[in-house]
Amino acid sequence: MPRLLWVLTGLLLIGVWVFSAIVYPQLPERIPAHFGGYGQVTRMDSRESFWFLPALVTFLVAAGFGLSRLVFAHPKLLNLPQKEKFLELPPPKQRRVLARLDAWIALLYGLLVLAFGYLQWTSYRVATGQQAGLPVEVWIFPLAVLALIGWMVWDIGRTVRQETSSSQR
Repeated sequence: MPRLLWVLTGLLLIGVWVFSAIVYPQLPERIPAHFGGYGQVTRMDSRESFWFLPALVTFLVAAGFGLSRLVFAHPKLLNLPQKEKFLELPPPKQRRVLARLDAWIALLYGLLVLAFGYLQWTSYRVATGQQAGLPVEVWIFPLAVLALIGWMVWDIGRTVRQETSSSQR
């Protein structure tokens, strides 16, 4: 499951790049570079800055994937709920917890790619005059990320407790 979620995240990332390449020729010379808290454009920049969001989200996903591989290879580096109990688990049970955590992390990065893709699409629409600024719905993404992180922390703690109780039987 984690591998599939990472592949889907990669496909979403490719989609952000493809979308950006398709609409780039239609952009005016000056595009929105920053939006204020109420969605209004607060700064304009050259159209080349349109590549900033795809580059940033690519860096974030690559860093997240690389760091997850590093800490999963060295579980003692992880900071997770019930860490002491997790480290006492036998390696097969640790791998089950890590696989679940990997799926959550891939899902989180997929959501981040969706959020950045939405911002890219909205920036395009504002730059081409199809809308005035960011819609209020953009706040769904930060709230969804916070909710996902909270659920992930709860679920990983629960999973460690379950694996611990099943190994004590």
